[in-house]
Amino acid sequence: ASVIPEGQFIDNKKASEKLLGSIDVVHTQYKFGHTKVFFKSGLLGQLEEMRDEKLDAQVTMTHALCRGYVLKKEFANMMDRRESIFSIQLNIRSFMNVKNWPWLKLYFKIKPLLESDEPDKELQNMNENYEKMQSQLATDLAKKKDLQDKMVSLLQEKNDLQLQGASETENLSDADERCEGLNKSKIPLEGELTETAERLEDEEEINAELSAKKRKLEDECSEL
Repeated sequence: ASVIPEGQFIDNKKASEKLLGSIDVVHTQYKFGHTKVFFKSGLLGQLEEMRDEKLDAQVTMTHALCRGYVLKKEFANMMDRRESIFSIQLNIRSFMNVKNWPWLKLYFKIKPLLESDEPDKELQNMNENYEKMQSQLATDLAKKKDLQDKMVSLLQEKNDLQLQGASETENLSDADERCEGLNKSKIPLEGELTETAERLEDEEEINAELSAKKRKLEDECSEL
């Protein structure tokens, strides 16, 4: 245990006195001054030898602890490997005991047939997705046609108003206001038409990919 209390303030001179007093040396071989400790001839060398002995003991203990830790880790790893080897050996022995059983041979024969259901399920899912995309595509095409018809109607109405405005000067102001309103109504319709066209293009690409995957799965199923 340390001769200097932890967590407690102590004067440097008193701490030095306690420390040197706890060492197994001839205490008449040194003397304390106000700020220094004066050692007689040979004592400083003796203290250095004692320090080296303590350090050697600490280093040796540290090495021993490290070696013990490493050996424990190696032993644990060796036990893990041993358990793994036992498990593998047990599995091999179990397989060797049952490899000639008729039911196991039957299982190996029907196993590929059991796995062959997966392409059929995937093909069914692809068909369902394909039908959904076809339905969505038809809806978007109908919406696109409806928007195009509205655009044609608005353009026709705009042209009629422009012609009417040219011939009827006294109603020109009202016609211009109506044309402006039609132009404002045209902008969101054009945006919606563009968005629908882009989505339609994406859906056509997805539809093409689904058709290709569907054909590929049908070919794989036909080969099974």
